[in-house]
Amino acid sequence: MKSDSTIRSIIFVIILYQRSVCGKKFDVKVLIPKNVAVGFNVNLHCSVTCDIREIYTLKWYRGNREFYRYMSSETPPKKAFDFPGRINVNVTSSNITQVTLTNVSELLSGEFTCEVTTYPSLTTISNSDFLYVYDSALLRKPTIKTEERIFKNHKSLNIWCSAIRTDQQHQYSVTFYVNNEKVAPQFTIYDEKNGYLILNIDLFRWTDKKTKIISCRSNLPGTSDLLSDEIYINYDTNTNNSQLLSSSIICAIIPIIAFSLEHKNYWNILAINV
Repeated sequence: MKSDSTIRSIIFVIILYQRSVCGKKFDVKVLIPKNVAVGFNVNLHCSVTCDIREIYTLKWYRGNREFYRYMSSETPPKKAFDFPGRINVNVTSSNITQVTLTNVSELLSGEFTCEVTTYPSLTTISNSDFLYVYDSALLRKPTIKTEERIFKNHKSLNIWCSAIRTDQQHQYSVTFYVNNEKVAPQFTIYDEKNGYLILNIDLFRWTDKKTKIISCRSNLPGTSDLLSDEIYINYDTNTNNSQLLSSSIICAIIPIIAFSLEHKNYWNILAINV
């Protein structure tokens, strides 16, 4: 009787394995917000490219430390582990596809891993992603400044834009806008030492000679753009007019000088008669 029961169990496992969608090859995908503010809740999602009924265990790690587990063979199947001062798991809102963390802190920033083991193959595959927690109170709109507000066509004009970072792991993007049009990256230079993005006006073909409204925007992925104040750069038309006037005077004087040199004897006779 025991041998018959064992045989039936083996046959049942073989049938399950043959019907398995996962087998030994499946993918685990982790979906985590890039950034979340201190004090907010966040959902970490983990999906598997097979029938979730074949998932034997699903574990979540922060670094090398497990903080949540879903095991279908246990009752209840959900279990959270202590992670003092960093991770608070809302077990009620968590399930086999997601885990909910509440009241997150900056200490939570780091790598999160979802590890899945399927049945009956007992294959284990994992995937990871990073979560960054920032303090929204430290976010400030970018500052913009320039050495002068008048652009002269014979010199370059630099404009600086900077955004405050909460720390080095948060990757802000900073972009210049001229008359509400985004400036291409090749027209800007990043001063890594001082944390400034520099726009050189001389690189533009300022053919229309109209006032330019310049601003910059900083962005932390997952948050709204922060806008700087606007500055107005005027084209120096006086310099251009002065150059035109100088050119006109030179053009007028040259023929007179040429005429004088060509008729030198005439001027000498005229001087004698006078």
